[in-house]
Amino acid sequence: MASSSVEFEIEDILQDSLEFIGASPVPKDEIIRYGPLTLRVAPKDGKATTLMADQLFSPAFLLAERIERGLMRLSGRFVIEIGAGCALPSMISACIENHPVVLAITDHPAPVIFNSLTRNVEENREAFLSDCEVLSASYAWGEDPTFLRSLLPSVALGGFSDIILSDLLHFDTPEILVKSICDLVLKAANARIHVAAGKYTHDSVCLRFIEVARHNGIAFEEVVPSAPQEEWLGTFPVQPYTREDLASRKYGSRYWLGRFVDL
Repeated sequence: MASSSVEFEIEDILQDSLEFIGASPVPKDEIIRYGPLTLRVAPKDGKATTLMADQLFSPAFLLAERIERGLMRLSGRFVIEIGAGCALPSMISACIENHPVVLAITDHPAPVIFNSLTRNVEENREAFLSDCEVLSASYAWGEDPTFLRSLLPSVALGGFSDIILSDLLHFDTPEILVKSICDLVLKAANARIHVAAGKYTHDSVCLRFIEVARHNGIAFEEVVPSAPQEEWLGTFPVQPYTREDLASRKYGSRYWLGRFVDL
């Protein structure tokens, strides 16, 4: 964005939208404790503000709860999260019994963003189960994925089995996001694409992403809650939030499961 005034204006609008649905970003202390993890958001500076890496939004909590409950089935898989920010969903997957074999956590290479990601990964490394290999790497959407694919063992056949996108659809880049998915994920019947977005993301933006994905051989199905406003069903303690806060965050989010078709 061209000016800091525009950045702050967008941030203020998004803050108001989140508060309207009961899902405001992280409080001023900017520290979140989720089970064994202690996470810090990136400083409010430069690229971190432009790309909103300086906040942790509701979709990350929705995904983390689904992972806790075993609903995303990442056990024994090769998983990557792009645009990870605090990386709550991917990092919590490394702390539970049904964890991935390899977990690559990535975000934009801008130092203020990537240094924050690396710090979170390293400060929480003791919480990760020893047989889950956790790696952090810089990656801007659409870049050459060769290095990231090289992190995988040969049995992965050159692609990740699962990719996580948490709250990335509000950026006007569906073609780049879909390209990244196609570049990084193994085109196989059992590959899965996990996408979450806040309800503050306009329907037209979500539909545009799904349409671009469909033209690239990916079909998405939205997973709708069984109740209009489910309670929070995670078991890890989460600070500084109450279970009512977390239920509101979950209610303020949407989740799609994608897979490759016509292989």
